[in-house]
Amino acid sequence: MACAWIHCNICLRLPSANIRYFISNCGHIACDRCVGKKLLTPKCTICKRDAKIEEINKDLREDLRKYFVNIHDFAIKSFNEIKAIIDFQSKNCRRLMKHKVEKIQELQSTTIKHSEDAATIAKLEAQRASSS
Repeated sequence: MACAWIHCNICLRLPSANIRYFISNCGHIACDRCVGKKLLTPKCTICKRDAKIEEINKDLREDLRKYFVNIHDFAIKSFNEIKAIIDFQSKNCRRLMKHKVEKIQELQSTTIKHSEDAATIAKLEAQRASSS
């Protein structure tokens, strides 16, 4: 989980070899030196809240690991998922619209046929009335 922005929120120490970092339940990050000085637990010196910590490493809980992903990769993955959803919904919307257009055309044809039939009936009734 190499993240260029990670630093100790207490002493501002930047990552280097053999330095471990921890995240607290209040969201602050501290290096092993500040954790050893009890500056993050049991009470966070930054926000004054009671704090519990977890080491930031490959075994970090999944609910916390998400904060340390490469944001570019995460954005690409998210956009691809959104695009797939949009494509799926658009395809189904087009399919529904095509069906509705076909139904409208069918109804228009039926209406025209009924109008022609009504005109024929009126013409026949007029002929019958004139011949009687």
